[in-house]
Amino acid sequence: MPINGGAFSGPGLKGKVITGLAKRITGSTSTNRAEANYVLRTSDGTNIAVSERAAIPGVEVMFETASGKYAYLNNVTAWTMATLPVDNMAAPVP
Repeated sequence: MPINGGAFSGPGLKGKVITGLAKRITGSTSTNRAEANYVLRTSDGTNIAVSERAAIPGVEVMFETASGKYAYLNNVTAWTMATLPVDNMAAPVP
């Protein structure tokens, strides 16, 4: 599935999602995983590559950039937890 467009913002970072690709992988035991790779472009023109690997509900996010300004991201591995809608409300997955 193509990833085209979007925006991001956070402490010291903001910009646009440029392009990427996401795919679902079904394992031999019928487990589902997802992978996504895309490029962020900061408001100052720096590209940051993002790789996501998910074994639902957990998601590992890694960053890579050649920019000295954002080099700290090369040492960051972020972990997120997916949520599922329950009665039109987002609820944490146990």
